[in-house]
Amino acid sequence: MLLTQSPWIAKNNFNGEIPKVLPKEQVEFISKSLLSKYKATNVKLYLTNRCNYTCPMCPYHGDGYLNGKFFADNSELKQDMPYERVVEIVDKVVEYGLKRILLSAPGEALMHPRILDIIAYCKSKGLYVVLTSNGALMSADKVKLLREAGLDEVDISIDSVTEESYKQVRSAKEGNYKTAIFAPILAKKSGMHVSVSYVEQEANKGEFENLFEFYSKEGINNIRKGFQCDLSEKGIVRRGRGYKGEYIHGLCMYYTVLVLVDGTLISCCSMEGFLKEIKDKLPNIFKCKNFDEAVEKLYDFMANDAYMYHKCKQCETYIPNATNMRKMQVENGFVKISGFTNAIYVNVPKQLKGLPDDILHYLYKKHWVTQMKIDGLFKGDQ
Repeated sequence: MLLTQSPWIAKNNFNGEIPKVLPKEQVEFISKSLLSKYKATNVKLYLTNRCNYTCPMCPYHGDGYLNGKFFADNSELKQDMPYERVVEIVDKVVEYGLKRILLSAPGEALMHPRILDIIAYCKSKGLYVVLTSNGALMSADKVKLLREAGLDEVDISIDSVTEESYKQVRSAKEGNYKTAIFAPILAKKSGMHVSVSYVEQEANKGEFENLFEFYSKEGINNIRKGFQCDLSEKGIVRRGRGYKGEYIHGLCMYYTVLVLVDGTLISCCSMEGFLKEIKDKLPNIFKCKNFDEAVEKLYDFMANDAYMYHKCKQCETYIPNATNMRKMQVENGFVKISGFTNAIYVNVPKQLKGLPDDILHYLYKKHWVTQMKIDGLFKGDQ
């Protein structure tokens, strides 16, 4: 779409000083035009909707979404994605040009019966493979198999390292606690890049510092602190963290590409709260000739559908990228990167730990540490 088609373009025909602020209508016109031509940079693939946990806060298997109404409304999603379908998607993703894939689920990805084959196939296509898990199935033997299959990175949800709290917010099943809390340590020792994610809830409030101390001494790469959300028919409701500024369609920081187990593409998990109402308007990767076509259809829908505009406008996870400017500071060998929604503690590579804090801050701010990692300067220090 050419910007000269904009009814506000005449306002840019000025003489003199460049305007400091554009009208909201013009900003939204530009942002919607850009959104409709969005180029995906990563993809999240939902492998299964089965789970070995029934976490109370979970919108799929716990009490978070109208007591199980999600799967009642979307029964076709309560399945595993067939291996052959996964291969088809991976091939299309690689053809599209992506280099990274996240294997995830509104359940436990490790419950997919061919998870090791899937990881191996992704690696054979040159992809960097990330897996999300609750850790309860990651015994020492399983971690070894995952690494041998080629898994590069794992993000494990651990909301407490205290057994009593863990049983309240995660699982009371015998053995799950001990397996899960040590899973990140085993994965790190195997050579994977490891993240631990903590979601603050009523039952574990104030326990992040204890969790941080437990994992920071083990060399875990990233430790994240997030906040609880609930999935509702309005979308995602963020507890006490909603954005209070003006809504502008097309500027949300959460746009990505998620592929559901039946091949349907969505752009954020909030859409699952009203998936039934929009399902027939969404692209399906198995019905598109390639991934590019599916992505183009998805973001054209996001940019121009009136119902989607209404839903995005009332979504409590909306945060424009410009608002989520991240603050950075060095703390105890970690770089703390905090934004509007969460805080991420990034473990400084051992080769840089002796540098003064202000130098480290400068290197991270300029993204030079990321480039050093890409160039392989920190081998042996994942």
